[in-house]
Amino acid sequence: MRMRRKKNLESRVEEVSPYLIHADLSCLDSRITDKDKHFAEMVNFDLSIPLVIELGCGKGKYAIDYATQNPTVNYLAIEKLTNVIIVGAEKAQELELKNLKFLCTGAEYLERFLPDNSVDKIIINFPCPFHKETYHEKRLTDIRFLKLYDKYLKTDGEIALKTDNQRMFAYSIEQLSLYGFVISEVTLDLHNSKYNEDNIVTEYEQRYTEQGLPIYRLIAKKRKQ
Repeated sequence: MRMRRKKNLESRVEEVSPYLIHADLSCLDSRITDKDKHFAEMVNFDLSIPLVIELGCGKGKYAIDYATQNPTVNYLAIEKLTNVIIVGAEKAQELELKNLKFLCTGAEYLERFLPDNSVDKIIINFPCPFHKETYHEKRLTDIRFLKLYDKYLKTDGEIALKTDNQRMFAYSIEQLSLYGFVISEVTLDLHNSKYNEDNIVTEYEQRYTEQGLPIYRLIAKKRKQ
């Protein structure tokens, strides 16, 4: 079901401009010769501290909670739908969170903005499983995306994945392993595991848990060279 367009969306986006960045896709070419400088100007973060990014942040509840609980990291929450991401940006501005920004773009464009070896952690919460096999390349844990993540993840960087979909989880383990990531902290029932102690619950996760559905979770780290 398509979400109804929010009222006064353009003016709301303008009001939260310090927290909501719209990727200028017209600049995605060779004119950006210094990605480090371009990224620093775009996010206005203190780049001396770790950088965490979330792909498909939705309305931003998880991003807000993570940034609040971890003030010594920068958090960049990515979502391609302005109609959705505006909610999180408005909340971040209300709370005056200096370590959180929202970026409106698709995951496939991130390599054009993120400097190589700049990201400490990539968070992927409940990505669309794209059930049809012909759509597998759209899955955020497909090899196509792993090649992109590999460029901007630091040597000891990691990916944290949570999903309610068993097939998506199995597919992700296969793809991550084939690409060379080292998988750890695997659980087929997060909320009844030792890894739940520091778990931040997303909106989807709360809903699935109330329905009695298990949450699958893993950590994948880049293999040291």
